[in-house]
Amino acid sequence: MAVRRAKKAKARKPRPGLVKVVNPATGKVFETFPITTKEQVNAKVEKARDAFTTWSRLDVAERAAYLQRFAEILRKHKEDYGRTMTNEMGKIIRESLAEVEKCAWAADYFAQNSKAFLTPEEGKTDAQRAYVAFHPRGVLGSIMPWNFPMWQIIRFAIPALAAGNTAVIKPASASPRTGRFVEEAFREAGLPKGAINLVSNAPADAGQVVEALIAHPQVRRINFTGATRIGRIIAETAGRPDAGQPAVSRLRSGLSPRARSTSGRRGR
Repeated sequence: MAVRRAKKAKARKPRPGLVKVVNPATGKVFETFPITTKEQVNAKVEKARDAFTTWSRLDVAERAAYLQRFAEILRKHKEDYGRTMTNEMGKIIRESLAEVEKCAWAADYFAQNSKAFLTPEEGKTDAQRAYVAFHPRGVLGSIMPWNFPMWQIIRFAIPALAAGNTAVIKPASASPRTGRFVEEAFREAGLPKGAINLVSNAPADAGQVVEALIAHPQVRRINFTGATRIGRIIAETAGRPDAGQPAVSRLRSGLSPRARSTSGRRGR
């Protein structure tokens, strides 16, 4: 009598979950994105570090030219970007289009003024010469909310890039497509591959994505606006002995009356 032996099932890698984007006006899912795994977060940080080597060595005027091109691309795709923001988080189309224009204005502003912002400042001391110089820090991390899905990314990314930094950005789980559009626009503007990187999460997975980003030793600073729960995760992760170095320069609340950007300027 023949005996059949059961074949040992091959272990399958777990499939990543999905971020479901729901149109608040209809309640229907209109797009999904894969949740970024810890390994993928690490890979994106390494890509940003590689891009930093090239980007940070460019002259300020060269980086400014890329930002000016980026502003042109935002205006070219304004209608598509505006409709996407409205579908993702529900603001009226007039406000969405105005947000794209504001983002393009910010790119133009820093393109025109970054040289002045980054010029060393002479100081009066007893030394023969004293000055404050502004140098890029490396890879910056950013964790953003949903209420101004494009502007929240831009007001961080533009000054950071102008100063020679690169970035890994986590947009809100409610507005990942807008974040992807920003990433694609930077790519279309010709920035080095990996200069701007997006990660995605569902609400329940935000903690593991944020923790992976902060714990990476190459992430020099974290810029944050968002919920108290995520703020606690940031503080706890940054305070761990195995986090390597203090990664958090500023915690920003959506209720804060002050608006500051991680631009690479050294605090004084």
